[in-house]
Amino acid sequence: MKSASGQGFELSEKKRELLAALLREEGLEPQEDSIPRRVSDGPVPLSFAQQRLWFFDQWEPGSIVYNLPSALRLQGPLNVSALERAFNEVLRRHEACALPSDS
Repeated sequence: MKSASGQGFELSEKKRELLAALLREEGLEPQEDSIPRRVSDGPVPLSFAQQRLWFFDQWEPGSIVYNLPSALRLQGPLNVSALERAFNEVLRRHEACALPSDS
């Protein structure tokens, strides 16, 4: 089994069977394949959230009303390496940031 970053991790056979059973219980089938990249052949439809933002901007252009700033304080040691790997994985998988040859 591979993680989202492509690095392997191993589950014992018993844990793999348990995970599959839990997924089926939730109505999901365990999958080995990753989500394929979308073929870029034109504009992508907006998500519901994007449509909502577009609507609010049409209603009151330039308004900051929809933005809700917030802050969160985390305490404890920071695993910089894990944080860097997480950000790199988001960038690697994000369609807008991925290089054309990246798959």
